Amino acid sequence: MKAWKLYVASLFLFTLVACGGQPEDEEDPNIPTGGDSTVEEPWLFNVDYQIVDDHLNVDMYVENNTDDVQTLVFTSGQMFEITLVNSEDEEVYRFSDDQMFTQSIQERNYEAGETADFRESIPLENIAAGTYMMTVELTVSEETKNVSDNPSAFTQSVEVEISQTEE
Repeated sequence: MKAWKLYVASLFLFTLVACGGQPEDEEDPNIPTGGDSTVEEPWLFNVDYQIVDDHLNVDMYVENNTDDVQTLVFTSGQMFEITLVNSEDEEVYRFSDDQMFTQSIQERNYEAGETADFRESIPLENIAAGTYMMTVELTVSEETKNVSDNPSAFTQSVEVEISQTEE
């Protein structure tokens, strides 16, 4: 019985020492905590467009949103893909159709805050008037995409209204 009391007392003493007697640490505001929605994306990707003289002019901008040099890795000479899909969900235009691209990996370094722009002009003579969903994607490697918490960080979709062109 004495052994039993000694065992219980030892267990009680061990629990007191392990769990008690230490003040709780205050939360350090300099240490990020989980669920913080202020974490910024390393890359910012934006798309603008204008319709001018029977052409859809597409401007793409990608910005290094960090304080360090970052690298975009492209798996071929194709830097971007643009598609137009009509209201019937039919693809009517794909930039890469009838194109040839080098099959070499291309790496481009961008300084902190540096912005790169890409431009494409799409002739509209073979595209009927209507509303289209234009999807623009930088064709970066999967490793580059994985740097971002957002799986679609390098893709933008924009609704485009194309009027009847005069011939």
